[in-house]
Amino acid sequence: MANSNEGIAEKTRKIQEDHVQILRRDDGSTKNIRLLDKEHHNNRLQVINQYEESGGAHGAGLT
Repeated sequence: MANSNEGIAEKTRKIQEDHVQILRRDDGSTKNIRLLDKEHHNNRLQVINQYEESGGAHGAGLT
């Protein structure tokens, strides 16, 4: 689902325009997942920061 070649604008567009995605499981089966509840608007958002290890753009100077 997440594609490292896509920027934030492309990922945002994907979620807004196609909020139901197909999740492919390790066993090869698939399941439709809803990223946003556009019918009942029962959505939650959690913001996290990811840091790269030693020398990464976001991890520089962290111990």
